[in-house]
Amino acid sequence: MLVRFYPLVIVLQVYCFYHMYKNHNDQRWFWLIFFLPFFGSLIYLYIHFYSSGEIENVGEGLKQAVNSNYHTQKLERELEVSDTFRNRMNLADAYLIDGRYEEALELYESCSSGINEDDPIVLMKMLRANYFLSDHYAVIELGEKLKGEKVFQRSEEKTGLAVSYFQTGNLEKAEETFKEMDTRFSNYNHRIEYAQFLMNTGRIKASKGLLYSLKEEFKLMDNDSKRQNKRYIRRVELLSKTLSNMDEV
Repeated sequence: MLVRFYPLVIVLQVYCFYHMYKNHNDQRWFWLIFFLPFFGSLIYLYIHFYSSGEIENVGEGLKQAVNSNYHTQKLERELEVSDTFRNRMNLADAYLIDGRYEEALELYESCSSGINEDDPIVLMKMLRANYFLSDHYAVIELGEKLKGEKVFQRSEEKTGLAVSYFQTGNLEKAEETFKEMDTRFSNYNHRIEYAQFLMNTGRIKASKGLLYSLKEEFKLMDNDSKRQNKRYIRRVELLSKTLSNMDEV
């Protein structure tokens, strides 16, 4: 009976997964929706929308699940109607996610004026867009402006700054920046990039030592933490394998 409605069931399931991830809802919902796509999705929608009086949001969410460009198109229309700082930032963020980096950067730059000229959040978003465009000198220029900002100190953008120093040949600055974020039980993406940097600059032993520390930290994680950091665990394994192959050559 449900076979004829299978496409709708898939859309409902995808939307529920999206909503659960976006709102950091309890992971038990994942398993309910995964093993009981139709009934699990209906229960999830009832609990999170109908029972809370927000059923009108489901229609918007389903449109977004079906049309990956829906959210961006909606933000474009909102900006056309009301050209505000917030609407520009929201659309720029969507462009960045969509890989439309030049358009994102243009909007971010238009936001960096007046009272927002030195806004660290705007500058960090500009830095990120420039990084994806491989404009490492622009990344460094923005990174230098942000060095005194607390929000920048443990950010992904600072990792991009370290990589940009390396890409432009400033190895001393690159290592200095990497070291500032080499803190145990945190900053996993940054520290993996640091291990990559050490490998690329010929310090194989140091790179292996950092990867070993990361592996030991992963061993101490509970199962939930391991699942949350699965991508980092996998990257450490791949990089360790690359280093082992280098030893064999």
